[in-house]
Amino acid sequence: MSLSRRIFYNTLAQTFGKTFAVLIGLATIALLTQYLGEAGFGQYSIVLAYLGLFVITADFGLYLYVVREISKTDTNHRQILSNALGLRFTTSLVFLLLGAAIAWFLPYDPLVKKTMLVAVLAFLFVSLNQVLIGIFQKHLVQHLVVLSETVGRLVNLVLIFAFVKLGLDLPFFVLALVGSNATIFLLTLLFAKRYEQFGISFDFSVWKKILLSSWPL
Repeated sequence: MSLSRRIFYNTLAQTFGKTFAVLIGLATIALLTQYLGEAGFGQYSIVLAYLGLFVITADFGLYLYVVREISKTDTNHRQILSNALGLRFTTSLVFLLLGAAIAWFLPYDPLVKKTMLVAVLAFLFVSLNQVLIGIFQKHLVQHLVVLSETVGRLVNLVLIFAFVKLGLDLPFFVLALVGSNATIFLLTLLFAKRYEQFGISFDFSVWKKILLSSWPL
């Protein structure tokens, strides 16, 4: 397939995928708002918005760094991807746990504070997944990312529907998000392995080199 056609099909897949994602998102929000009510949905939103700030802080430019470096032919892709995953796992876990700990000293409802501990896992999977997206951009197979995200969003919707029927409270709806994001990450990981070989590494000397280049980004 020619490059122009690959770009066209990738763009088309992303367009349809985003449209479908909006529909799933609307159904998800409808379920949550009807069941949790104004106060409950407000608590749910607080958890996601609050920890979202910490996961953004943990980025350190790794996504842009990975995209740039694996697009080169003279770089060690396995080393870059493996250590970027290890570094992202560490920074995200530290910042998210720090955020959850700080929340205990803020005037939030005790249920919100407990739910943030569950949300740490949800955002950890999101953060790890972002590192891998560059692989799909490089190989022009973004439709696989769309597929992973669509399946994950459906998992979230199904779990929320089940938890509503069971009459469960706030932490379980964030747990549904954990299941959703874990599904997205695992599918993305499986698809990414088709194009690049990597694992997860904790080589501090490589981390130093990565951070020197990625942090300014």
